[in-house]
Amino acid sequence: VPEGVIYGYPVTTQGGRYSIVKGIEISEFSRKRMAATLKELHEERDSVKHLL
Repeated sequence: VPEGVIYGYPVTTQGGRYSIVKGIEISEFSRKRMAATLKELHEERDSVKHLL
């Protein structure tokens, strides 16, 4: 995920700090859905860029 894009990750928290969970296997189906979501986020950002 490119810098500047807000995207959810699986995390754990302890003592007010968070850590991204690493080593999770992602299925091909999930990878495709994640790529589609990232594309949608870019399209949404680009559609309102002129308003910022």
